[in-house]
Amino acid sequence: ALQTAITEAEAVVANPDSSQSEIESKLNALQNALDALIVDSGNLDKNNLPDGTYSIYGEMIKMNRQEHSMSNDAINHYIKLTVENGQYYLTMDFKGLSYLNRFGYLAELSYYENGYTFGSYGSVLADVLTTQKNDDGSDVIDEFNQAGGSSEGLLYPDQVKLPLVADALADPDGYVPLHVFVPVMEDISEGTGD
Repeated sequence: ALQTAITEAEAVVANPDSSQSEIESKLNALQNALDALIVDSGNLDKNNLPDGTYSIYGEMIKMNRQEHSMSNDAINHYIKLTVENGQYYLTMDFKGLSYLNRFGYLAELSYYENGYTFGSYGSVLADVLTTQKNDDGSDVIDEFNQAGGSSEGLLYPDQVKLPLVADALADPDGYVPLHVFVPVMEDISEGTGD
């Protein structure tokens, strides 16, 4: 319905002979289609969402569950939640981060299967949908992922998709366990890349 309203509104705008009432009519139809997309989240049960695509807000938090991880600056905080046949998937967008006049990217992200223990690292790799690119479309290669670098041959994830396991969905505080590795952080101070 929204796409139809957009197409019809674009046609009216493109027509120099459109009347003001036609424009207002299409504007109202467009607004009604947009309003129909708004869902009252108070009526949603996060454990039983209907199939569809949702936008959720997320942050990267340290293992102490109190402080932001340095990787918090390397994500788009609006995360796509997709429900397909009752299975939940998160799609996250990553970007580079600056710290102490250094710039780098997340190199690895792993996830956890059901039965994970808080405080342990995950072992299941997230599905990398796209990788970081330069303005010319070429892959980002820097001192860490170039030949001889600490993350040699790894392309930096841009967009990743991972299944949301039942244990994470059931977490009362809404935490989803991830393990990230950022080479520039490890280079600044050994042991801080994870």
